[in-house]
Amino acid sequence: MVSLREIDEIEITILCDNMVSPAARGVLGEHGFSALIRHGREGVLFDTGQTGVPLLNNMGALGLGMVEDVVLSHGHYDHSGGLPKLLGSGCAPSRVVTHSDAFLPRFKKVRGNLASIGMPFDPKILNAAGVSIIGSGAPQQVKGWLITTGEIGRHSFERPETEFFIGRGDGLEKDDFRDDMGVVAAVEGKGLVVVTGCAHSGVINTIKHAREITGINEVFAVIGGFHLNDAGNEKLEMTAVAMKEIGVRRVMPCHCTGLAAICHMRDRLGDAVRPACTGMRIVL
Repeated sequence: MVSLREIDEIEITILCDNMVSPAARGVLGEHGFSALIRHGREGVLFDTGQTGVPLLNNMGALGLGMVEDVVLSHGHYDHSGGLPKLLGSGCAPSRVVTHSDAFLPRFKKVRGNLASIGMPFDPKILNAAGVSIIGSGAPQQVKGWLITTGEIGRHSFERPETEFFIGRGDGLEKDDFRDDMGVVAAVEGKGLVVVTGCAHSGVINTIKHAREITGINEVFAVIGGFHLNDAGNEKLEMTAVAMKEIGVRRVMPCHCTGLAAICHMRDRLGDAVRPACTGMRIVL
């Protein structure tokens, strides 16, 4: 069982994204995602980007220190690939929290060929570095104020894309993204703050699942990749309508959301939509 203690404030710093804030100095971007989520003196790194180069550079440029825990949203290279550099930097976390499926081989069909898009390292390096791996499909307690969603139920119109595959046993299967998860906090007087990696399970599914496991209906903010870069107009409209019906007050898309989707949501939801990018510090 997990519990979620309400907090007075949460700080989220985007350490890796496809775009860089024009106001940030000395930071680097790349295709990938990473965010440092902090409350008081406690910090949790959610995803590590693709290479670790922007991650370590930006932690230094923004004056951010060590983290105790890393949460990996799923097993793709652009969310996990920075972990080896983090281990070798002297900033190794004590725990990596994820789903056991995250370590399985992953592929995407690109122009008719399968391209490997899984974790670009052997997970044994974590054990060698003394890092504990907590892999579970259930919601996990990361801090008293932060939990993972665990496996996300499919509540809405959103379905996993068909071009992704996962290796199980001796064969390949269509990837059902059981390992895809976000993290959730609750801010006093405001509601839930949900941070997603890619939201392959669907950003609306993720939000609804977060409400279900916490028993809190109010959703103050959703931040991260929404995986709408290839979505058609019908799905974009349904997503915007669902966001409005749920009553999300801050929608902060980045990474794999896509500019067309961001513009569509901005048109439908107005100032509630505030795109996020590398170097941005968000205090809620």
